[in-house]
Amino acid sequence: MTAQTCTLLGRNDWVRVDLPNGQSASGQVDWTAHDHVGVTFAVPIGDLDQFLARCFPDESTPPALSPRTPHFVTSCPVDLWQGSTAIATTMIEISTDGARFATPTTPRLGRPLLLSGPGLPALVAARLCWASAGEAGVIFEHPLPFDTLAPWLDTRALRFAQRG
Repeated sequence: MTAQTCTLLGRNDWVRVDLPNGQSASGQVDWTAHDHVGVTFAVPIGDLDQFLARCFPDESTPPALSPRTPHFVTSCPVDLWQGSTAIATTMIEISTDGARFATPTTPRLGRPLLLSGPGLPALVAARLCWASAGEAGVIFEHPLPFDTLAPWLDTRALRFAQRG
């Protein structure tokens, strides 16, 4: 698949393509050229027509088929603050609306959190919306502006930072 991107990706980077119809597929970047990449999916796409089918969200559309903002793979050490307690985690995915973490302990669902990490705005207010099998997902109280997120995504030293 050829795709236009808004962030720099490198050869062999793993990506997940999420389509507005709720379909998704993961694969590796085979080639890059300016703002375009070629992706080879890990598993062949079975029914291409179904995979590419359009969806028009309205009252009759299941929530799972509603469009969502692009999610970007990352591996960045962050702290989730719940009150005065900090939980050291690794952010593994981010979008303008929220993030997913690999976490050794699970914060309480529905409770307000603050997120801090290298290169991110000082403290990002969020709310834990799910937790399962060592992972957790938050939704940001206020979406991150894309013009704030894009430079962070393009800076590999931040996006794939090491805890130090």
